[in-house]
Amino acid sequence: TLGPTILSKLVQDASITSQSLDMSGIVWLEHLNLVVGDMDVAMKFYVDFLGFSRDNNPKHVNLGQQQFHLAAGDPAQRITGSIGLTVPSLQNIKDRIPRALTDLEGTLFAINDESSDGKVLSIQCPYGNIFNLYDMSIDDDYSSTIDAATQSKHKMVNMHALGGAYGAHRMAVRSQPGIRYVEMACPMSTASSIAGFYQTVLKCNQVMTTTLDDHKESSIVGVGPGVHFVFVESSELTAPSLERMQGVHACI
Repeated sequence: TLGPTILSKLVQDASITSQSLDMSGIVWLEHLNLVVGDMDVAMKFYVDFLGFSRDNNPKHVNLGQQQFHLAAGDPAQRITGSIGLTVPSLQNIKDRIPRALTDLEGTLFAINDESSDGKVLSIQCPYGNIFNLYDMSIDDDYSSTIDAATQSKHKMVNMHALGGAYGAHRMAVRSQPGIRYVEMACPMSTASSIAGFYQTVLKCNQVMTTTLDDHKESSIVGVGPGVHFVFVESSELTAPSLERMQGVHACI
């Protein structure tokens, strides 16, 4: 995984450089579906620790306008990268760490890294998935007003402009908590082809391919306002890691 700092910059840059405010191809990431090893343990992580709300379906949990659909099974699925979540209060989650360490003892749950400003936290779920958590207050650094000289007469254009409630620079998802991105490792020399698939087959118009410092490429695909898939080339993918991700699906 590239880590929370690099990933947040990639998805923000991808939004800012998009040529159109209109979304085509994929207009919304509705939910991610993951097989978890044990449903009781999963609920202690997603609901008791992360603070997700339970849906009418007891296996579905909500964050903002998006969901995780969970299913018990063996082996549990594992993303070959990370999942970026924007949360309403990172401090509340931190306050629940001592209880989570007790409730999830004996699992793969771990606290990986925290930013110096306390607004970003990287954790590992009980089944080994990496979650990068961003406090919504991270967007307070940006002005909520738009320069009068560039202001449009169209309300939604202003909302999506830099400084607007849905501005591309924001980590919030349509000004709410939500699934901000899903990072997935892919084989070397495949990122541009993956970008081509989303552009040609699914007609996505918000796709950016960039070269990273180590000469590997990444493709960032817009899958809704302020939501992205990030495909990152990796020379370290193994057959077992790819097998653990088989069956993971996203509802778009």
